Amino acid sequence: MHSKDLASQPLAGRVFYLQGEDFYWLDNANRFFVEKIDGDMRDVSIKILSKLDSLDDVIYPLTSFGFGDGDQLVIVKDGAYEASKHELQLLRDTIREDIAPYYLIFDNVKFLTAAEKKLMTEIKCSRLEKSELIPIIEGIFRPFGGIDIRAAGLMADYTQNEMSKIYLECQKLISYADGKRVTSDMVEELVTEDSELQIYHFINSVTGGMADNALRLLDRLLNRGEARTFILAALIKQYRRILHCSLSPKTDGELAQLFGVKEYAIKKAREIKNIGKVKMKGVLDMLVDYEYRFKSGQMSETVAFDAAIARLLAV
Repeated sequence: MHSKDLASQPLAGRVFYLQGEDFYWLDNANRFFVEKIDGDMRDVSIKILSKLDSLDDVIYPLTSFGFGDGDQLVIVKDGAYEASKHELQLLRDTIREDIAPYYLIFDNVKFLTAAEKKLMTEIKCSRLEKSELIPIIEGIFRPFGGIDIRAAGLMADYTQNEMSKIYLECQKLISYADGKRVTSDMVEELVTEDSELQIYHFINSVTGGMADNALRLLDRLLNRGEARTFILAALIKQYRRILHCSLSPKTDGELAQLFGVKEYAIKKAREIKNIGKVKMKGVLDMLVDYEYRFKSGQMSETVAFDAAIARLLAV
């Protein structure tokens, strides 16, 4: 189950773990369970454990009498805690029992193993695909004049499908449009596209033979004030990542950990398939060579950058 479906699907059990990196969907899941707790006793019926001394902090409330007659909630948010095998066994024994009237939520904690997760329901809080996000974006704008479908798609692209960013950009566009329908031109003018994502789109345009679009994207980066040395270094980093992703048998998650990036970045890198591995290695070597010529003083920053881009577009 994904966080977006919580309000529309029946809950399975009373113990859940939230998994994912999108803060909007994490917050959405937490708010869903908080709002299930009714009545004047809400302050004492919700326990949020941000720092654990031991798993007894979790287990004890579940085996004690609650303060109210309705549902009660325990949310565990300590991402740094390391549980012992004995503690995890006690936790498993506890949640195998009927813990009503409690709901128990583990919010992106690291100590749960597969054995505990088998006794819980996963709530995914990861980024959605663009096709899933477009109707959600359209729903946000519907009371305020609406949004063109292409503009909604651009919103997803510019924010790398991260709903927490999308929501903030939606509020900005709603205020700007002032009741008018939001267009793709408004999105291009107001929504800040991540520089690394622009580099990715630039490479995609280059490998796809769309030189005009590649130059338009490059001009946008330069007009935003990005330094040529930064763009060249970012191109090297992206081509190196794309090459490693094409050669490696590792999963997206394993490569994300290896590169120190989010899994979504690896997924995007593996989408570029229209350039051969040998050619890609040649492009990477060429870019590294021009970076070296600039750093060693053989060329100025502008000459090295312009020469590298000209060679890149000619590949």
